[in-house]
Amino acid sequence: MESNPATKGGSRHIACKLCRDRKVRCGGEQPACDKCRRSGDRCVYLPTSKSPTKAGLAHTVQLLKQRLVVKNGTESKSQQRCGSGPTVVYASRLRISDII
Repeated sequence: MESNPATKGGSRHIACKLCRDRKVRCGGEQPACDKCRRSGDRCVYLPTSKSPTKAGLAHTVQLLKQRLVVKNGTESKSQQRCGSGPTVVYASRLRISDII
């Protein structure tokens, strides 16, 4: 029995890898979409990645802040004045070697 992932619990349409690579519309039929079935290609659906949670993003930000403190040796002057508030960094002045 074929099922369409677009009708399973959401409105997001999932394309197979081949259709995604070719940037063509995929019907999303499983186990193989019509385009793959007609062309005789292997139809593969890759698992979708989940969106990051707020807690996960906050944890990542905290880890990056710790890396900056270790890299700089101390907290930056703006963090000392403003507590742990956000620090604005202009990309035109930022070098990758400053972060890593």
